[in-house]
Amino acid sequence: MTPERFRQILTHADRSLSGCAWRVALETIRPFYALGVWWRNRQFDRRPGKIFHASVPVLSVGNLTLGGTGKSPAVRWFVREFQRLGLKPAVLSRGYKAKKQAQADPGETLNDEGREMARLLPGVLLLQNPNRCASAEKAVQDFGAQVLVLDDGFQHRKLFRDLDVVLIDAEDSFGLTGRLFPCGTLREPAAGFRRADVLMLTHADRLSPRERHTLREEIDQRFPAEKTRLWVETVHKPAGFVDAAGNPVELAKDGRFGAFCGIGKPEGFFRSLEEFGVTQAETKIFPDHHAFSASDVSALAEWREKNAFDALLCTEKDLVKLPESLKACALRIELAFLSGEEELKKRLTNFLDPPGV
Repeated sequence: MTPERFRQILTHADRSLSGCAWRVALETIRPFYALGVWWRNRQFDRRPGKIFHASVPVLSVGNLTLGGTGKSPAVRWFVREFQRLGLKPAVLSRGYKAKKQAQADPGETLNDEGREMARLLPGVLLLQNPNRCASAEKAVQDFGAQVLVLDDGFQHRKLFRDLDVVLIDAEDSFGLTGRLFPCGTLREPAAGFRRADVLMLTHADRLSPRERHTLREEIDQRFPAEKTRLWVETVHKPAGFVDAAGNPVELAKDGRFGAFCGIGKPEGFFRSLEEFGVTQAETKIFPDHHAFSASDVSALAEWREKNAFDALLCTEKDLVKLPESLKACALRIELAFLSGEEELKKRLTNFLDPPGV
């Protein structure tokens, strides 16, 4: 099932007989998923001895919903901030579909997000392993990491984190339909916001200041924090185009372009292009974390030639999986703050050097 079909089924846009059958099936599955989530969280809440403590501070960047909320630019911001403070950080991630992508691109051990991160954070240790407790030990003991950044780690509660940063997409604050998977896109109930130390609103510019204030009040009232919680507002700012080698590329914004991507929220990428002033003549959508085959690359090259595009545009996560011969360009995205940046930096200082320690 494609993400678009899944979305149509959940929102009742698909009113076909098969769509109705799918909704009945998903409603049947949902209580079992909810019970599993509840039981797992309960075990960690009541049995803290199950949680592994690393010997260095751990910061987690995660979210409550399926699909992209812009974690990669946020992770890069934290890593660079730790480097600015003179520390040696390591990024720990699960490495989703790394083996499958390695089959399509032999010699690579990192998945698309890892390869993108490696290019944008040269020299930073990146470890991908579903067992992030093992990664944490390896990062510290074998490589001398002084702080660990857990990428997409809010639900990975087996590894203790000293600071939990939870990202909220301004346009998808409580997930599609506001319900738990598989009847919505919440990974866990929204009550999980209570565990967060920092709530980072991403794509905040897509809401008015009043709407952002209302959202913050709603979360504070419905899910009061277990501890002092910081609220920050950010935007994902286009920083220009780069080629397959990561070099800046100048493109005429009034050119004729074909845009494609294989990410969780493709509409967000296409909108970013439009906000940057680029109009796409045509678009193509691939599944999230898609491993581009030789036939995919040939089809994209044929698509470009047939439509006489000035360039093919994609995300950096896609570009690292494509050969230079395709001559595609990626829109580089960086995190920028609308509010809360200085407060967040102070929180990081306390996180690294807590009072009384």
